[in-house]
Amino acid sequence: MSAHALHMRRALELAFLQRWKDDWVTQIGAVRDYFADRPGKLIEFDLDTDDAADLAARFEGILTLNPKKWGHRGRTRVTALFGT
Repeated sequence: MSAHALHMRRALELAFLQRWKDDWVTQIGAVRDYFADRPGKLIEFDLDTDDAADLAARFEGILTLNPKKWGHRGRTRVTALFGT
């Protein structure tokens, strides 16, 4: 593959990832807006920073989760690229 073709491929990959991120941010904003007047109804969990105990705490009184049965195995590629 030529250098130009490799450059174009990488540019397309980055454009795709940026589009995915933009769509994600738009969707999350819409969900948060929907739940804005429904306090306590939206449970958010960040797979990259929260752990099983955090998730169990968010569901306390609704669902019993045993954090020892859940784990975390690393960051996603998109998170590693964008840092969010």
